[in-house]
Amino acid sequence: MRKKNWKEFNKVLKKKKIRFLYHFTDKKNLKSIKKNGGLYSWKYCEKNKIKIKNPGGNSFSRELDVKYSLEKYVRLSFTKNHPMMYIAKNEGRISNPIILKIDPKVIFLKGTRFSNMNAIKTGHSQGKSINDFKKIKFKIIKQKNHFNLSDEDKPYYQAEVLVKSFIPLKYIKNI
Repeated sequence: MRKKNWKEFNKVLKKKKIRFLYHFTDKKNLKSIKKNGGLYSWKYCEKNKIKIKNPGGNSFSRELDVKYSLEKYVRLSFTKNHPMMYIAKNEGRISNPIILKIDPKVIFLKGTRFSNMNAIKTGHSQGKSINDFKKIKFKIIKQKNHFNLSDEDKPYYQAEVLVKSFIPLKYIKNI
């Protein structure tokens, strides 16, 4: 079900030229994503005995998800070069990363939330409204990577779209 004011979000997407959102995972997880009809939150997977072969997050990130009530959300970024993907690979949680391209129309879904930086980072701003969406620093998220950003701007590179529970396959454009 769409947000009542979805057209306001669409205007921002068009103005900022956001064509895709991104979700990184391990290639080994693709079979399960296809079999189960899309991407689910890790909490949903846990409750419904859907095994995530190679999760991107670790136990500490899951603890933080619970602390910030994010365990029921699928997290998406605006960048293909998400710093957490490289950390997950370096720590051995994922070995063959792939980046799923997600239709930004998931932003219109009623339960979708927005965070102006990584949603488990102290000091983030998060919510469901158009004003929360507009707090995202689009100039920063559109950078190719975070290396040339100031220390002050780097956290904003990891702004997130948080989709409640599930992203159906129809929104995953490269699966």
